[in-house]
Amino acid sequence: MTHMRMRKQASERHAPIMDALLDVGTSQSTLVAVYRHIDGADCDAEPIFRQQLEMAEAKLGSDHPEVAQCVHNLADLYRTLGRYAEALPLFERALTLMSQINGPAHSSVAFVLTNLAALKLAQGNCSDADQLATRAVQILEITFGAEHPCVAPALSNLAAVRCYQGDLSQALALYKRSVDIWEKVGPDHPAFCANLNNLATVYRYLGIYPEAAEAYLRALRCAQRSARSRGSALGKVLDNYAQLLRLTGRRVEANYVKQLSDNAYRDDTAYRGEVTGRKPGTRSNRRVQSTMQDR
Repeated sequence: MTHMRMRKQASERHAPIMDALLDVGTSQSTLVAVYRHIDGADCDAEPIFRQQLEMAEAKLGSDHPEVAQCVHNLADLYRTLGRYAEALPLFERALTLMSQINGPAHSSVAFVLTNLAALKLAQGNCSDADQLATRAVQILEITFGAEHPCVAPALSNLAAVRCYQGDLSQALALYKRSVDIWEKVGPDHPAFCANLNNLATVYRYLGIYPEAAEAYLRALRCAQRSARSRGSALGKVLDNYAQLLRLTGRRVEANYVKQLSDNAYRDDTAYRGEVTGRKPGTRSNRRVQSTMQDR
């Protein structure tokens, strides 16, 4: 995929981002990764990522920085697709290359550590995930500062690890930091929605229901505004919010919100417009808005 083809296929909303990356001479592998995240085309990205890696290795050799980035891109793609056995050796190779090329305390190493930690957690290896995520946070905080957006994904990963380990108070503190960072990036950003959902869920686990409700509602409003947060991502927020409604005795509302969640998982296209897939102001949409009011 050429630079101009990626620019042409990127949505109108994100075209300026692609233009800026082209202007500063961003590498082909990084542009492909950005294109993947902009359009969410994980399955379609695999042949492109493989081709980029093969071309980079043939042209630059196996130990070039561009090759290391291509390896990391492919590894993280496999992780997001749930193909962990294929992802792990690629992550290990990327980590070795990044460490050799840039040094063990470089931000590129931390980015690999962050995604490798997520893989380890998905495999149920909380001990390794904790060590990797902690190291990533330390490197990124030293490199960029504690409030930089590059630190937020590592904080979220570490929060997830602590949650699985049962350290909910620590998970809560980490998710709060991540939410604060993403909110500064933009209140419509999909990562802001995802982290609000996680924060709300930890509040729910702790039995702090008012704060949980507030965070879920903020996440839902964010998901309604952000096209990239709809579909299954929206379904997760709705499902979690329905559980909270049941816990607080609001069963009728819980059943309705759960139905919306099931619809979101079943058919992403039902949520191209509002939460209900209907135009604003229709009867069903007004009911959703009523359900989402703070009480």
